[in-house]
Amino acid sequence: AGGLRDARTLGADHSGPDETFFGFSVPAAGDTTAFGGRSIDHIFVSEGTEVVRTAVLTSHRRGRFLSDHLPVVADVRLLAEK
Repeated sequence: AGGLRDARTLGADHSGPDETFFGFSVPAAGDTTAFGGRSIDHIFVSEGTEVVRTAVLTSHRRGRFLSDHLPVVADVRLLAEK
């Protein structure tokens, strides 16, 4: 990672499942809390970046997803250089 850090491990507020890759194996009855995949998608940040919150999005349309990877998002604040 070359000095970069995973935003999910730095933010105090995370929503969504831990898994980001699920190979289209969607939980039964729309249970989006247990995808059973792997966490392979990340947002890396450098020093001087404050992570406010992160999320793995589980939105879908009629039970269909656009990809076999779930979107990962982060709200960050860039800190001023000293």
